[in-house]
Amino acid sequence: MKTKFTIIGILLSLIGFSQTENDKKILQKYEYGEVYITHDTSRKEYSWFIPENPKEESLYFYKQYYQEIVNGNSFIKYNSTKKNLPVKWNPLFKIDEKYYLYAPSDWMSSYGYIFSDSTIIKQYSDGPDVYALLSAKKISNKKYEFKTLTTNNITTKISIFIIDDQNHIAVWKFVSNKETHYELMVDVDYLKRFPIVVCDCGDTKCLMEYHFKLINFEKLIKNIQ
Repeated sequence: MKTKFTIIGILLSLIGFSQTENDKKILQKYEYGEVYITHDTSRKEYSWFIPENPKEESLYFYKQYYQEIVNGNSFIKYNSTKKNLPVKWNPLFKIDEKYYLYAPSDWMSSYGYIFSDSTIIKQYSDGPDVYALLSAKKISNKKYEFKTLTTNNITTKISIFIIDDQNHIAVWKFVSNKETHYELMVDVDYLKRFPIVVCDCGDTKCLMEYHFKLINFEKLIKNIQ
């Protein structure tokens, strides 16, 4: 995924496709707010999207979870950067075949993933959730597989499918106990390439968040080996 870009591509990555608030596109109007699209890359939300490593107050819980999982199990050390995988990932969404970030009215629902040397951490307001790495395998430059174990002793297979090399977009597939779910993720170093869907009700929380249409994930990963 360490793609070499042209000078123009690099400049676009650095400055984003900056807009002003006057360029925002309204998606929905509420009685006390609105949902709109903006690509103003100076907005503070772009920094809010980046998941933070566990802070001191939550580090105790992270270590406690990890020790609970490690007990009696054998784990690996993994360096995602050496495998050309980004360390931090943030959710991405689609509207009419275009990709967007989402700034919710209630940021308690926001989350992201972080690779450490021995875990994949889901970092969010009630987290962290810890996926301890049992094994890691690079299938190809576009597909990676991880066998993990969680605190409730559930084995989860996480497969990462790179669906867009240029923009560092991937589908994450989680399989555990015959249950499967998917998430669309992007490398946080590339966030400013994407506009934001903002759910804004001023100083109060909106009664509902914006609902994106379901994505056909199997179609996105169909040809990735």
